[in-house]
Amino acid sequence: MSILDGVTIATGLSEDYLNERQLIDYQSQRANCLKWLLTFGKDPDQANGYAFETVKSRGNRMDMFYRWVWTEEGHYTADITHDHADAYMEYLAYRDTSNVDKSNHQKAVKCYSSGANMSMGLILGSPI
Repeated sequence: MSILDGVTIATGLSEDYLNERQLIDYQSQRANCLKWLLTFGKDPDQANGYAFETVKSRGNRMDMFYRWVWTEEGHYTADITHDHADAYMEYLAYRDTSNVDKSNHQKAVKCYSSGANMSMGLILGSPI
């Protein structure tokens, strides 16, 4: 049994978009990020992670963010940057959805940012 049982690592839409090698890369990156969020995400100093349902729902929105980046770039990339996040925030601001939906997407991108940086040891200022 894994800590990620019940969490979607890659949605069907992402699986359809990616080739086999890209999918393996994406799933590996996502699994590391989601595990970090479950274990440390809320308060890394205290090893206090987000609740399972929070990671599950934000994980789905993070997947939407990835797909938006791939569409904007015209290809798969694992190098998500602050510029991507800023552009997505602007895209969300003009979307015809509720403020709650926009807020949930923003929280997911912030979770992605902290989870990706910490789980992969990236330095802020390089890819998110």
